[in-house]
Parts: sequence; structure tokens; C-alpha cells
Amino acid sequence: MIPFRKDIEAYAKNEAPIIDQAILLWNIIYYTAFGYQEKNRNWLFIKHEDISRRPIDGFKSIFQSFDLKFTSKVKKVILESSGPHNSSEQSIRDEFVRNSLGNIMNWKARLTQKEVQKIKSKTSSIWKLFYSEAEW
Repeated sequence: MIPFRKDIEAYAKNEAPIIDQAILLWNIIYYTAFGYQEKNRNWLFIKHEDISRRPIDGFKSIFQSFDLKFTSKVKKVILESSGPHNSSEQSIRDEFVRNSLGNIMNWKARLTQKEVQKIKSKTSSIWKLFYSEAEW
């Protein structure tokens, strides 16, 4: 059986609200990621939120995992592109430069409380594999 098949087929026939489309896409992506984690215990998996909270430590860990040199130049680029001096929103000039910590919860600021609760409810079987209740 293909997970989410019923929803995919239904959405292919009738356009669903954007929130419902996003929920389905998120569930598919994270369900797939969980499957990769289960089958590939030696792979490195990092949540966006974790590296956004501590970019220097996160990237140092990645570099160490791949036996790469973490130089002062690398650290400078990370700080310049992820530091609090940047906007939390995506910039037209560079989509990869922003305040990474401030960016983590941007999605919630764009939605109503009702929409956030709907997302939480309809993704709960999967988000619980990656996140704690406190992270909501």
C-alpha cells in the first residue's frame, strides 16, 4: 500500500485548499525522511530547526562527520549568512541569507491560530517522530 495515495488521488481530481496541500506535502516528505532514517542508521540527519538554533555548532558537527576542515573563513560565512543582524524573512538579494533563529517560527506568524492547530492535528502521526510537544 502506498501511504497518502487516497489523498494524492483526491487532490489530483479536485484542488484542495493550500493549507491541506502543504499538510499532505509535509507528511509525504517527513514520512519519507523517517523511512530513510530507519533504513540508513549511518546517515547524518539534521533538522532545519536544530541547525538554525546553533549554526556554528551544527556546521562544525557536519564538517567533523565528513572529516572536513572547519576554518575561520567557513565560520565567518556561516555567521554572516545566519546571524541576528539579518532579516528573518527571505531577501530578494540572497535567498540564503537570513536570521536563522528568527526564521524558525516564521511560518506560524503567517497563519491563523486555527490554521496552525489544523496543521498540528493533521501532521501529528508524523511530527511526533521528529518533534516534541514543546517545539510547537
